[in-house]
Amino acid sequence: MSAAPNDAGVPADPVAGFPQISVDNSLGAWLLGVAASLLLNGILIHQMYHYFSLYPKDRLLLKTWVSVVVVLETFISVLILHTAYFYLINMYWNPAYFFISPTVWSLNVLPIPGTIAALISQTFFVRRVWLIAPKFKVVVGAAFCLIAGNVVCFTVLSVKMFKAAGILDWLKFSWLASVGSSIQMGGDIILTLVLIYVLRKSRTGMNKTDSMLDVLIAYAVSTGAINCVVHILNVVFSIVWPDNLIYAALSCILTKLYANTFLVALNTRKFLGGIGNSDEQTGSYKFSANIPRGLSDNRINRPLTTTNTTPTTIELKVVTETQMIADDDELDQMRTKRSLGDHSRSMA
Repeated sequence: MSAAPNDAGVPADPVAGFPQISVDNSLGAWLLGVAASLLLNGILIHQMYHYFSLYPKDRLLLKTWVSVVVVLETFISVLILHTAYFYLINMYWNPAYFFISPTVWSLNVLPIPGTIAALISQTFFVRRVWLIAPKFKVVVGAAFCLIAGNVVCFTVLSVKMFKAAGILDWLKFSWLASVGSSIQMGGDIILTLVLIYVLRKSRTGMNKTDSMLDVLIAYAVSTGAINCVVHILNVVFSIVWPDNLIYAALSCILTKLYANTFLVALNTRKFLGGIGNSDEQTGSYKFSANIPRGLSDNRINRPLTTTNTTPTTIELKVVTETQMIADDDELDQMRTKRSLGDHSRSMA
């Protein structure tokens, strides 16, 4: 009979006592989230450079808005990269640390700047819908409250993470991430639906104007759909698999998507202006259709003749204007012009 193999020299698996947490679904998922987040952060920096090159005359408020978002997103990238480096490199020879010790500070801090950055990016779209759809201010305000509620949920989760003795303790509060992501997704859907409704109601029957509106609607649907899909995945993973970090990695990716969507919305103003006559700096788009002077039904397809009588000239000019408001000054100017026009008509 052969002797039983001697296992005395084989070290015991340090994580064998923690089968409820899968390394590939926790640290592995986090590593993939880091890679995707860094890629999106690079795209974001490129978008920022593109923005400052194309729109150097934008208001200081808008430039500051962009700068704050990019700085916050870069800080978030540093936090998620530090978390991955700490567990995968510093604690490489001590894998049990991830399961039995308090989580690293960078992971505990991450939910707060992540949700704040997403809120700042989304506030731009909230403000835009607020300006172009004054009849829906109550609905837009409710959507903003839902989006802000996401910050509250993840802030509470961050506090729980700091107080937890280990990852198993704070993973019990994954439901906070589920609630936060759900209400944030609800706010996104409300804003998108209001924007689409207002744009569809703005149709005039003119080809150029309607073409631009179709582009805006397609843009709103496509960007909202991408964020919505990631949101749904985030909520599903946080509910079905709350004992891993897949949903946390998706949350990091989601905040990058919001920031990139914000910058893309600013940078595409010139592109949208190319569909009609564009005011490049303010983002207003004007379309006009002119009927030539002196053209009547009996002259269509007939050569024009010269007579000694003075022709009667009829001019018909139809101008349809659709504006994408970029700042408060433009809205104030529009209101001032309207009030002056009404006053002039009343004086006449």
